[in-house]
Amino acid sequence: MNDQDHPSHPEHQSTLTNPQVLSGICDACGKVGVDLYKVSLGKDFFNRTYDRLSHTEDLHPKWFCSPCSLEKGYQRDVRNIHQELEKLLANDSSLLSEEKTLLQAISHVEKIESYVKKGRKIHLLLPPREVGLLLIELQQALSARFPSENS
Repeated sequence: MNDQDHPSHPEHQSTLTNPQVLSGICDACGKVGVDLYKVSLGKDFFNRTYDRLSHTEDLHPKWFCSPCSLEKGYQRDVRNIHQELEKLLANDSSLLSEEKTLLQAISHVEKIESYVKKGRKIHLLLPPREVGLLLIELQQALSARFPSENS
């Protein structure tokens, strides 16, 4: 999946609510006079539906420029994968307990790591260190759970 295929990418108008405002200030990077997007509906990495419109906490919606919108989607993926990894490490029921899903998560986080290491100088929503640490933890979990196949 490339950046344009990600559900949070602005080209995925079907996942956006009030997808574009002609211009404004990005709530993440502060750019002025840019097209803005609000990702409110869609699917996460695990294909679960998220709906920020029904959250009572979303009283002050945030609007993002195109690069920040993509990064916001990646931030959501990193958070959700990390939550599932914590469950896996605690021997709780986790979506990462199957080798195939764990390998897909590693591949996706590698792609996100590549994204945060290139391009923009400062990632306000997704620190590269956080992504790198998650990748290491995922690889360690893979080696621990499936040692003969992936060591």
